[in-house]
Amino acid sequence: MNVEVRQAGETEQSQIEELLNDYLAELSQHRETCVGATGAAEYRYLKDYWSDSNRFPFTLWANSELGVCPSN
Repeated sequence: MNVEVRQAGETEQSQIEELLNDYLAELSQHRETCVGATGAAEYRYLKDYWSDSNRFPFTLWANSELGVCPSN
């Protein structure tokens, strides 16, 4: 399997938002008490990754596919 870490551009922001929605939805199923954001719209720092010089957005690619986990 080929795995790459790439710096994300603004064009990938919507894809990252979708992945974040999936991640937060999965995470929220394992919480007894709702803590923090439960969706990308509630994650107030997302847009900062493209405007704050101290934040760096990265994406993980597996076999040329963004954010895909291998299935065994």
